[in-house]
Amino acid sequence: MRILVVGANGALGRATAARALARGWAVDAVVHARADRLPAGLGQVVADTELAVLDRAAYDAVCIAAGFVPYGHMDAADPRLIDANIALPLRICQAFPTARLVLASSIAVYGEPTGVLTETSPFVRPTRYGQSKLAGEAIVRQYPDHAVVRFSSLYGTGMAGDTFVPRILATARAGQPITLFGDGTRLQDYLHLTDAAGTLLAAAEVAENGVFLGVYGESVSNRAVAELVAAAHPGCRVQFAGQDASPSFVFDAAQTRAALRFAPRIALAQGLQEMTRHGN
Repeated sequence: MRILVVGANGALGRATAARALARGWAVDAVVHARADRLPAGLGQVVADTELAVLDRAAYDAVCIAAGFVPYGHMDAADPRLIDANIALPLRICQAFPTARLVLASSIAVYGEPTGVLTETSPFVRPTRYGQSKLAGEAIVRQYPDHAVVRFSSLYGTGMAGDTFVPRILATARAGQPITLFGDGTRLQDYLHLTDAAGTLLAAAEVAENGVFLGVYGESVSNRAVAELVAAAHPGCRVQFAGQDASPSFVFDAAQTRAALRFAPRIALAQGLQEMTRHGN
């Protein structure tokens, strides 16, 4: 199997490339910046402005793991949403039209969820970020061999510090109390980067086209996550302030499990222990 990982310098792309290399696959990479963060063993590594140097017919699959997430400003107008989440997938698809195109999308496309979400749940007022990911999905789905994976909250060593889990870990290490908005009952589904990479590779291998859920399958409250982190840092406590108007997310991924023949293996407690050991 020969694949191209777009965004291999980001947390998800790096994990995907590393897992593919561990399987013995031939892996090339497209990067935007920070090429020093790539795993060892890659073949060709090119900038996202140099796609023409790659053999357009060489790849069994192309995993588009790059994207822009406007943390804290999901509904703000930002040209990077267009550049990274729409224009880049279009350029990749046009450059490699015969490969299996696998797009890392987001559960943000659902907007304001009502009830348990599946692969076919409706979209209810998604933010500008969610809309940009939907546009990227629509592009990929125009091609004959494709898969879209909608990821939930990813976590793991190397994740950006402005996401929830790294942020509260940093707070706990600093000896500060973890502050949650509202009462901490908001539910989220946390998927470890290793399992997220495994999901992308499973989507690259199957023949079925479609939309799949990149979720662990167990929704956990913000309070429960914070308490797990606090328990690993003696003296750390959890406190509450203000209101949390963000929606909870609960999923039924049975269809994805059956189609991809893959199930995540890293439970949240295990993943948090790993991040605590590695200082992230």
